Amino acid sequence: MLASLSTVQDGMQVPTASAFQLSFALGLAAAVVALIVAAFIPQRPAVESHPALPDEH
Repeated sequence: MLASLSTVQDGMQVPTASAFQLSFALGLAAAVVALIVAAFIPQRPAVESHPALPDEH
């Protein structure tokens, strides 16, 4: 995909400005997806008492 957004300069393939913009847009999209996925990770449950275990007083 990014290879199509390159140009030849002095015999070398170099990315164009639109290639950099596309890579930043893809990175932003990946970060947003990761943020949404992370929002659905449950928090730690509250410390619960275990009535079957003796109290440690």
